[in-house]
Amino acid sequence: MMRNVAPLEWDLTEMADQRRMRRLLNAPSAESIAEITTHEAMQAAIDRRAAVAWERGHLMQDCGRAIAVFPISPITFDALFNGPSGYRAQYYLSTSEGAAFNRMLVMALLKAAERAYDPDRVPQTWPIVQASLDGCWSKLWIFNDTDAFTSAPPGELRPRRRAERHPTGIALCAPLPSNPAIELKGTWLSNDGYHQTQDPLKFDLDVRLHERGHA
Repeated sequence: MMRNVAPLEWDLTEMADQRRMRRLLNAPSAESIAEITTHEAMQAAIDRRAAVAWERGHLMQDCGRAIAVFPISPITFDALFNGPSGYRAQYYLSTSEGAAFNRMLVMALLKAAERAYDPDRVPQTWPIVQASLDGCWSKLWIFNDTDAFTSAPPGELRPRRRAERHPTGIALCAPLPSNPAIELKGTWLSNDGYHQTQDPLKFDLDVRLHERGHA
């Protein structure tokens, strides 16, 4: 069973919306959040609101990867990224717990991605798309994260260790976009589709998420 960060450690006292703060502090368990997120992602795929695309590498020359985007509800998004049992909280606890939660979500979202996959819009076959999404360096994150973080009020989420190390960091925001969505970024594959490749700029991503709470 996955852990929660203690309420005093997961400091939300600077959050302007007190009702939202109380809701986050009473968010479901990590396992429940993963289940709800997966359900909403599948519903988005069924409703044709989700999308799967293929990104060709620029810095990652001769490579490509699949990216799946799923709209989810604001309450689920908030618990997933800003609650003491969610994604950033699991990485706060440890890199291994964060990576385990990320892997759980990656595997759980594959069926929704397959449902959203449209062969008329993606040049690769589903087995190649699946190989990318299910790759060892695949990550879940916030869709359009730059806008999501820069538009959020600063300092509303102050996990103690992160706040001490980075007192004015962007990771102390608790983003909640008006149209929230999650993004499953697949692992880079060689153009023949057989070899997984790690982005050298992201080799320490798990450590960054643990230390800062931001990619």
